[in-house]
Amino acid sequence: MQSTFESTTLNLVVYLPNFGQFLAQHDSPALERLCAAGVIERRDVPLEGFACKSFGIPKQMDWPIAAMSMLGYGLQPADQAYIQLNLVHFSLQRDFFELHPVNDLNAEHSASLRASLHQHFAQSGFECLATPDPHVLLVPIKRDMEVSTRLMSEVWGRDTRHYMPEGSDALPLRLLINEAQMILHEHPVNSARESQGLLAVNSIWLSGGGRLPEPIAKSKYSFFSSSPFIQGLAALTHAKHDQVPANFDALMPNQQTLLWLTQQQSLNQNWFEPILKALKFGKIKRLSLRVGIGDAAYIVTITPLDLWKFWRIKKPLIQYFSIRTAS
Repeated sequence: MQSTFESTTLNLVVYLPNFGQFLAQHDSPALERLCAAGVIERRDVPLEGFACKSFGIPKQMDWPIAAMSMLGYGLQPADQAYIQLNLVHFSLQRDFFELHPVNDLNAEHSASLRASLHQHFAQSGFECLATPDPHVLLVPIKRDMEVSTRLMSEVWGRDTRHYMPEGSDALPLRLLINEAQMILHEHPVNSARESQGLLAVNSIWLSGGGRLPEPIAKSKYSFFSSSPFIQGLAALTHAKHDQVPANFDALMPNQQTLLWLTQQQSLNQNWFEPILKALKFGKIKRLSLRVGIGDAAYIVTITPLDLWKFWRIKKPLIQYFSIRTAS
């Protein structure tokens, strides 16, 4: 099959969210080669926040991920703030709870959990709105709350005590989390899940609050992702958006292409190896890898000329990305 890149030299930006999970489970000689050749910079901002900053979207009390994701879900936010509610699992460690995502809820179980939470939240003046994702709900905020939260990507696998909502209006949200845990503790859905050896949905996580940002100047990028947040970003920047293809060779590129890759199982074979090959042959003019690990983003910039710097010896991937933990 004729390559789609024969007549296209592109600038390629690749976002790699939650990449700590990849580092813990996989290796990639191709990515090691790219990191060895490139220039690596660290930014103390979560990857979603870095993406917002890159396109001129300011932080409110939070990065407004919930309202932006609404656009990606095909929902139209009203003129008010929203916060995202993720259905999650809290794993009890020796003296703290560690957060883990739940990725296998079906629509029926999700609807049952939402109904129970909505009934209780209504007593405190909050709603729980469904989304096409059974693991994600949205909570409209009637007034602008002085509260900051931390994104799921920052907290995944960490001690939740260091990442709870903060600010003068944080107490109501902290109470909602505690109350949700009591509602979910003996919920029939969890009884059914535990009988099947599945993780209980025993808590919620609130994050990404804010109003929908104003649309900004048209982006030069073509976006490829399955993320509603990135789809919302594409809508705000009037950019073309498509789903991520099966692999790099199936990509129909624009000269400016942005990828948000969440499928980690086959990243090396389907993406890193062919990207390295395309860079070697000059099909990619400039590559920017944007790697999200916890509350930090790492920017790896590589050009074809950098690959000729053979004195840059490959190291294990973990050595390129320092991981800070909350003290």
